[in-house]
Amino acid sequence: MTPHILLGAVLGFFLPVFAGRFGKILPAEPGVVLLHLGHRPRFPRSGNVRRRRLFYLLWAKLVLWSVAWAGVVGGLFALNALLLPAQGVGMAHLFCLLMCWCIAVDAKYFLLPDFFTFPLLFAGLAAALWLDFLPVEQSVLGVLWGYGLSVLTTFAVGLFYRAEFGAGDVKMIAGLGAWLGIYGLTAALVLSFLIFACIGLIQSRRSNALGPALGAAGIFVFYLMYAK
Repeated sequence: MTPHILLGAVLGFFLPVFAGRFGKILPAEPGVVLLHLGHRPRFPRSGNVRRRRLFYLLWAKLVLWSVAWAGVVGGLFALNALLLPAQGVGMAHLFCLLMCWCIAVDAKYFLLPDFFTFPLLFAGLAAALWLDFLPVEQSVLGVLWGYGLSVLTTFAVGLFYRAEFGAGDVKMIAGLGAWLGIYGLTAALVLSFLIFACIGLIQSRRSNALGPALGAAGIFVFYLMYAK
């Protein structure tokens, strides 16, 4: 289990650094992301003491977030190794990592790039096709259900209010459908709306990103469905 924890901790530690790049490379198309995802860290050379202090505080905050994400992703990878069949651990790692990416980026930029949502969908279909996570037909129906339900919800809400259900949310829901099927996705959506409502009450903001709630609910239902 130790190698899984170490791998998750390393990937989680660098997650905030990579997530922070998306605000600088919009539109976050896959090719653009691959070209600009990496960068060298820069430290201020200014003689302004106040500016230097602010810059170092921002770096300290980034390091703290990196440590926190290292613990989260390392813990998820440990759960995968402990609770899931051996042949599915690798795909479970990919699922959890993509969920964490979506949570981190959407929380920061209110953005769910295709760079994560499309791999989520294709990996879910591949897990159903080759690793028997779900019957293939249930995985495909989950994608269609997620996409169709998202479109209908946006249409219904748009009749009364200005719809703010982004295209990235629709793609993430469809991707979750590939992993969870119709029933698992429905349970994840209900749970995500409860989480989203709680976040809204705590933060008292007019709008919040849906991705973090979807990601947390999706991971929870994933373990309920597949833990051995």
